[in-house]
Amino acid sequence: MTIEFTQLFDRQSLCDIESNQEAQSDKLYHLGKKVISHSI
Repeated sequence: MTIEFTQLFDRQSLCDIESNQEAQSDKLYHLGKKVISHSI
């Protein structure tokens, strides 16, 4: 699902993907997707 999301919304970097998924977390929850946590 993350790959489709990345291509659909034209995300460029991992940080960009992460921040956008956090912003869309309510919608992702209804799709059964958990928010990706940032690891150091």
